[in-house]
Amino acid sequence: MQNGVLQITAQPSGNSYVSDSLLTDGNFSFLYGYVQASIRLPSGPGLWPALWLEASNHVWPPELDMFEERGDQPNSLLMTTHYIDSSGNNASNSTTFIGPDFSAGYHTIGLDWQPDRVTWYVDGVIRKVVTDPPKSPTVQCFYSIRC
Repeated sequence: MQNGVLQITAQPSGNSYVSDSLLTDGNFSFLYGYVQASIRLPSGPGLWPALWLEASNHVWPPELDMFEERGDQPNSLLMTTHYIDSSGNNASNSTTFIGPDFSAGYHTIGLDWQPDRVTWYVDGVIRKVVTDPPKSPTVQCFYSIRC
């Protein structure tokens, strides 16, 4: 924490980066609700920051990706649901949002997870809606931040 801001830093290490994760597993989980973060994303080749919800029972899928951002495309956010389809296969539903340079300043990214829909927000504007999300009566999710 620095001046009330959590900073997660990726450091070059050979041909890759070393970073950290913030996990709420074992400390906080919820069944439906709204998650929001004010985030300034890094830019640069090889960086891939993300914020997602994972099932607290540690079974994958499901997973709800609030966003993923490739550092070499700092104006692009990927918003995804991962689930098991009706045939029992892993599947996903992804949308790429092209917006401002997310490394140039702070932006608010939100996800509203309800039983009948998942809605993604960028700076208060709806950018994606899934109206029949994969359902599991036992799913409780926690979120993690990786940079």
